[in-house]
Amino acid sequence: MKKNKIMASQTLNDRINKYAEKLHYEKRGHSFVSGAEYYKYKKVAHSGDIEKKDFVKSLKIKLQKFGKIGDKFNKSSIGFCAETVSANRVLKKYPKNLPDIKVGIAVRPKTLQTAKKCKICKTLF
Repeated sequence: MKKNKIMASQTLNDRINKYAEKLHYEKRGHSFVSGAEYYKYKKVAHSGDIEKKDFVKSLKIKLQKFGKIGDKFNKSSIGFCAETVSANRVLKKYPKNLPDIKVGIAVRPKTLQTAKKCKICKTLF
């Protein structure tokens, strides 16, 4: 049975694009930018902005199903995705169920193009 994916708000996606543009013009080498939200509370982050020792328990358990945090899974580092980092920050403020969190688009700052989500994020969000 496929999950019903709830789209993130346009406001969140606009913030993601704005942050990606900032990193693009600063020529900072982050692979992706994304964000997460719970109602009006929104957080945007870049990939690699790891909070390895500070994951919310519910998210950490889901991530560890793919392997050890920091290890590679299908070319992605577990826990390093921008979606995961931003969702973790939202969950710290509002400890809700993971399905209650909406995740926005993923943007490559280098090209400013929207990118597909990795298999981990497709599964979690």
